[in-house]
Amino acid sequence: MPLVSVPVVALALVHSRTYATQRSVVTRAFRMTPLALAFLLVGLPPLAVLLLALLNALKTWPRGLTQARIPGRLSVLIPTTPAVQAVDLERCVRALFANDHPVEEVLIQYAHSNRHLLESQLSPLCREFPQVRLIAATEEVASPSCDGLVAQANGEVVLLLDANVHLDKVGLARIGSLFLRHEADLVGLCTAEPQEGFLARLLLPFRVLFAVAVMPLTVSRPGRLGRWLSAPCSQVIAARREALAAGHSALREPGWPDLETWAQAAKAQERRVLLADGHLVARRQPDAMTGQSLRRLEAGLAEATGKQPACLAALALFAAWCFLVPYVLLALALLPGTAVDPAWALMPALVGVAANVLLRMLGTLRYGHAAEGLLLHPLGALLLVAALGKAAVFASKTKAASAFASGFKHPLRPPAGRASHHGT
Repeated sequence: MPLVSVPVVALALVHSRTYATQRSVVTRAFRMTPLALAFLLVGLPPLAVLLLALLNALKTWPRGLTQARIPGRLSVLIPTTPAVQAVDLERCVRALFANDHPVEEVLIQYAHSNRHLLESQLSPLCREFPQVRLIAATEEVASPSCDGLVAQANGEVVLLLDANVHLDKVGLARIGSLFLRHEADLVGLCTAEPQEGFLARLLLPFRVLFAVAVMPLTVSRPGRLGRWLSAPCSQVIAARREALAAGHSALREPGWPDLETWAQAAKAQERRVLLADGHLVARRQPDAMTGQSLRRLEAGLAEATGKQPACLAALALFAAWCFLVPYVLLALALLPGTAVDPAWALMPALVGVAANVLLRMLGTLRYGHAAEGLLLHPLGALLLVAALGKAAVFASKTKAASAFASGFKHPLRPPAGRASHHGT
C-alpha cells in the first residue's frame, strides 16, 4: 500500500506545480500593460476590418471579364414606378444598346397612370430600337411586381434593370463572364453609386463598405441570403429563366423585385446564387442625398437587419468602436491636460486611424468614392452611428407598439378544457 501511494503523491505534486504554472501564465496574460490593452481594444478592431475588406475586395467579390457572352438569348426587364421619368428610361435603354452584345428584347413595364405619357415620349425610342416593348402593369401599385414580365420574356436569360441604372459598355460581357466562370444560375451585382451632395459623400461610402467590403461575405453560403446582403445587389439581377420556373409565386408579391425574392425562386430548384462586384458593370444615376434620403437610409438599415433593435444597436456599437474611438483616443492623447497618457495611447490610436484611412483609400480606389472622404471620415461615422441609433430606437418602439396591439387584440383566454369561472 505505501508503494502504491508514492506515484499517486508524485502525480499530485506534478499536477499542483503544473496548475500553478498555468495559473501564473493566465494571471500574467490578464495583467496586460496599458499599451497592450489599448492595442487590443483600439488598434486591432479597425485593422481587422481593413484586412477583411481587402480579402473581400481581392477574392470574394468577382468582377467578371470583358471577353464573354451571356449563355443564351437575353431578355431585359425594366419594371417602373409611377414616378419614373421618360428621360431616365431613355438613358437606361441607350446605355444598354451601347454594349457590343446582342439583346433579344427589352420589356418596360409601366403603371396605368403613366401610359399615355410614356407611350408618347418613348415612341421614337421604340422605333429606333424595335426590341423595346412597353407593357402595362396588371395593377396600379407603387412598385409593380415583375411576374408579368418574366412570363412574357422569350430569352433563356433575363436581366432585371432599375430605370436609374446605366450599364457600362462592357457590362453585359462581364455578366456573361460571371455566368460562365462561376457556373452561376443567378447573379446579383452591387452597382456603383456616384455621390453628389455633402450628405451623400459622407454616408453612401459606409453603405458600400458595410455591404460589400466589411460584412463577412466569405462565409456566406450560395442561396442563403439575408436582407443585408441582398439589398445592395438588387439594382442589376441576371438569372437563367429556367432557374425561376418553379418560383413564379415568389415573384408575384407586391413591392419592388429584389435579389432575395429571386433567390427564393432559384433556391426552389437548388440553383447557384452568386453575389458580384458590379462597380465596373453598371452605375446608378447620381442622386443628391437630402434629409429625406437620410430618412430612407435609416429605413433601409432597419429593413436590412430585419427591424431588430438589438442588431441595429450592435451595428451602431461596431461602427462607433471601429470608426470613431481611434480618432477620439488620438485627440485625447495629443491634447494637453487630459488624463490620457500619450505613452500608451498614441501608438494604438495611430494604428486605428491609419487603418481607417487605408479603408477609405480602398473605397476611393476600388469603388470610386470621393477623395475628401479621407478627411470627413469621422464626421460620416458619427452620422452613421446616429442613423443606426435612431433606427434602433424606432424599431424598438415599433416592436413594442406591435406587441401591445397584439395583446390588446387577443386578450388572454382560459386554457382549453378548463372550466371558466363565468358560468353560462
